[in-house]
Amino acid sequence: MIRLVARPGHCPEWIRDTILRLDEVCFPADWRVKVENCHWWLETEKDVPVAYAALRPCQSESNQGIGFLSRVGVLRDWRGQGRQKRLIRRRVEYARRIGLKELVTYTVPENLASANSLISCGFRLYSPHHRWGSKNALYFCRRL
Repeated sequence: MIRLVARPGHCPEWIRDTILRLDEVCFPADWRVKVENCHWWLETEKDVPVAYAALRPCQSESNQGIGFLSRVGVLRDWRGQGRQKRLIRRRVEYARRIGLKELVTYTVPENLASANSLISCGFRLYSPHHRWGSKNALYFCRRL
């Protein structure tokens, strides 16, 4: 079951702690995700969180109407079952509902599963003016 569990300005501490724990397991060598200013979803199996995802509406005036898919993580034992695609689709639907016009994100070239999930959900590669992601990141966008 996928549920929206937090919104910008309203993230209960237990949700924040759950997201950070999942993030540390899914991305142990990476930077910790910023929980603030995001909409957060958790996917659970028998009330146990197995995946998480975020959408952050851009705040700068020059990026109004754009949302950033800032992170998605699926625990290793639960991968390969379409969870990432479901979480992408859920965030796309929600972004439309809140009036966003475009979504952007990036992934590292080694993460072909994520790149393929984004492409299958209608995202296309693009080259941003400012490369904000990791070195050699692959950037994706989707108009809504």
